[in-house]
Amino acid sequence: MYQILTLLTLLVFAGGCGSQHATAQKEEILPDTHAKTFFGALANATVTIRELGKEDEAPLFTEHTSAGKTLDEIGNFDPHLRHMQRQKRYLLEVRGGMNYDSDRDGEIDETPAPNTTVYRTVYQGYRPKIAWWGTGSGRDNRAPSEK
Repeated sequence: MYQILTLLTLLVFAGGCGSQHATAQKEEILPDTHAKTFFGALANATVTIRELGKEDEAPLFTEHTSAGKTLDEIGNFDPHLRHMQRQKRYLLEVRGGMNYDSDRDGEIDETPAPNTTVYRTVYQGYRPKIAWWGTGSGRDNRAPSEK
């Protein structure tokens, strides 16, 4: 059975310490940002960012989500938005790690659960889309537009 995991929010971005970076193609200024996975408090998950259509090539960026002692500290990563070109599309993939709030009750679980789902999203430039889709645990890995 196929399911699509659709979330109302892709990434939660927070401004950094006031430092600014220019994008590759424009003179627009983006603050340093960090992103947080929205589908659970995933610590030590691997995040890869590739140019869409070049998924077989090495990732442009590889990050690991943060660990921590609170849900706010767990699951953060650098999305490298300041390096993205507005006209290009990118595939962001999150896999592995440990889920510290698998029941989504807002409290850290006593025993974290291994994340067996691979989450993916496509975005253009530095503007993320809204939908994630995942594989594993019976989830379909096709993009929503391919269904």
